[in-house]
Amino acid sequence: MGPKLSGNSSDNRLSDEKQSSSGEEIPVIESDGEIEMKDIPF
Repeated sequence: MGPKLSGNSSDNRLSDEKQSSSGEEIPVIESDGEIEMKDIPF
């Protein structure tokens, strides 16, 4: 949770992935390739 402040692409991705569970930062996962799964709830 702290590393996300670092601004690292790798750290940011992990942070966003966890947020995706909440269903708020879905578009961010688009880079991960999970956009398909996230596209359904949208």
